[in-house]
Amino acid sequence: MIVFSFMTLLAEASRVIDLRLRLLSEGQASPDEMLLMVTEKIEAMQHAGWILLRGGDAGLVIDNYRRIVAANVKRLSIDH
Repeated sequence: MIVFSFMTLLAEASRVIDLRLRLLSEGQASPDEMLLMVTEKIEAMQHAGWILLRGGDAGLVIDNYRRIVAANVKRLSIDH
């Protein structure tokens, strides 16, 4: 099951990369979006560390990343 979740995360993350690259290439990427792109990764990594320190497993970490990525797809799809 974790392999499926991980593979799904990879596909969803690819969609976010595509959306962001399109915004960049069209000159529509805001400075706020670029800052968010960096800060959300730092926050997600910190959250992953806390999950693991509390005894959570990799599946919980992947689920957290999938929630973040899904929010990005939703937000970027509306903007584009």
